[in-house]
Amino acid sequence: MPYYSRDDAKTGRPKIREFWVEYIARLMHVEGLTSPIEIFRRLEAYAEKHDLDDLPSERTVNRRIADLRGDAPDLRNERFAWPDSMGQEEHQVPWVAARDALDLLRWYLERNYRRPTVRIVQWYARICLASADVQVGILSPEPRLREAVDDRTIENRLRQAVLLALGQVNLRPNPGLPSYKEHIELELAFQPERSPEDRQAYEQARASLKFDEALGATRPLPGE
Repeated sequence: MPYYSRDDAKTGRPKIREFWVEYIARLMHVEGLTSPIEIFRRLEAYAEKHDLDDLPSERTVNRRIADLRGDAPDLRNERFAWPDSMGQEEHQVPWVAARDALDLLRWYLERNYRRPTVRIVQWYARICLASADVQVGILSPEPRLREAVDDRTIENRLRQAVLLALGQVNLRPNPGLPSYKEHIELELAFQPERSPEDRQAYEQARASLKFDEALGATRPLPGE
């Protein structure tokens, strides 16, 4: 059953499926779109492509954009540019993450994509740090040289970064469901892509936490 925002029911606003709210948040805070017209056109194109008949009206979309935008512009939604986006402010990427940030920028530019937002680069850098490319953890007593990051690794980390960015700006409407953060935390802790043994341990932990039971058989985490 589609989820509709409870706020809509309370205020008498036209109902909007939570999917559309999250898609608007993704366009604004992940892809960095600022024009309401461009955002609505993207929604129209998606609805047409996937034959959806519940596209919210342009007025409803504009209202949601205003809700998600807040009172002041969030500089984390600006396009990342080295070195201007580097620093210690909340809207900047730490200098220690410069290499990861530039690797991700190259991945975008090679595919003729728009530059990633600072928010995405921030989360991507945190994912890289948690993946321990250059650190020594309790399970790896010997320091390791950093290896070149392949496209598959970048794509997986970018997927995680996008979900964390979405969770930051648009909390899941149903508190009974595991959050994106909880899912990514489990992935980072077990790193199931490393080996069959890690994959098995990850699946066992996921089962013990009843993630699949909470989500339901037909509602996997986006990107899985």
